[in-house]
Amino acid sequence: MKKLLVIGLLLSTSLIYSVTGLDVMEMMETKKSPDSTHMLVELIITEANGSEKSRVVEMWGNSDSNELSNQIMVFRAPASVKDTRFLIKENESGDDKWIFMPALGKVRRIAASDGDSAFMGTEFTYDDMSGGDIDDDNHKLLKEESLDGYECYVVESIPKDLSDSQYGRRVQWIIKDSDILIPIKVELYNKDGELNKVLTIRDLEKIDGFWIPGSTKMANLLNDRSSVIINKKVEVNKRINPALFEKRFLTTGRVK
Repeated sequence: MKKLLVIGLLLSTSLIYSVTGLDVMEMMETKKSPDSTHMLVELIITEANGSEKSRVVEMWGNSDSNELSNQIMVFRAPASVKDTRFLIKENESGDDKWIFMPALGKVRRIAASDGDSAFMGTEFTYDDMSGGDIDDDNHKLLKEESLDGYECYVVESIPKDLSDSQYGRRVQWIIKDSDILIPIKVELYNKDGELNKVLTIRDLEKIDGFWIPGSTKMANLLNDRSSVIINKKVEVNKRINPALFEKRFLTTGRVK
């Protein structure tokens, strides 16, 4: 009886201190991140037949005084997309997104209904380009397992309101190390339950105290296309002119 009592106490203690899926998501959300980032990346789009298109993109990101994030992307090459600019501004109720297409000569706001549309011909959608609110989903810790040499939490996230999400289910492999806490694999299921896309992150590198992905790949299993973002240059916590995140910059491409 004493042995059973000890085992019972051990089991109850492990349950009390067990990590939940929501715990993991909250740890990831509150992990310290850079105040600003500046990146030069190559974006490679691979068609189902194996042909490739390359894009060069410069990206800046920061957090404002209210700890809300801003991100601007400027396409530098090739000529067909040069000077296309894409702005994301976080607010209390979500994200606002605008895009400037030189061929049209005007700024277009990305409506919430367009969130599942492809971003610049890639396998990333507009909503994929910005983070969601963890409170929009129910999260469940499925298991813990090793992946690519990292011990990971495997967390399933299901939208509370399917009409507000392009995906019916997400499963993420999140590195357990509290210094990293980055998802290195994400399975994205459509609302019919099919595995639609898989996002993978590779070549993590610690830069000035922060872990930065070397490459991010989105593979579409339904159309055999993929898009890969490869970091060529990364700077963190450097001063960034806040005028970059104003709508005026989208049109002019210039800061005061």
